[in-house]
Amino acid sequence: MSMLLFPDAALDILRGASYRPEAERSYDILSGSYWWCDELVRETFAACRRHDSWAFRYLMGYRGSLIRGAPDAELMPVWEQVARACPHWPGLRPERNSPTLAGELHREGRKKCAEFLSWERESPGQATGG
Repeated sequence: MSMLLFPDAALDILRGASYRPEAERSYDILSGSYWWCDELVRETFAACRRHDSWAFRYLMGYRGSLIRGAPDAELMPVWEQVARACPHWPGLRPERNSPTLAGELHREGRKKCAEFLSWERESPGQATGG
């Protein structure tokens, strides 16, 4: 199986996710996107790692590209896989992938980068490897 696509165990987890309007949103710095707690992100990521799959990162990366209004065609197959196999997954809801989130996403990304750079400056030996 391609590392781009989800293994069956991860798809089973996504199928079990239920939409909750009050679900909290988080920013994922590695994919530059958001995820919501009702999407079973941690469980799905763990299942992917057990199968040497990076599909979850690709899925989140594709979502980020949708939000930014520039869908990444290379990442689209994993999104299409989830849409076919898990059509009720909360992450497919249009309001969670809308370009109306682009400004917030951009600001959150800049904030997280600034926090990381601040941490790096304040951590003795981090920048020099010592």
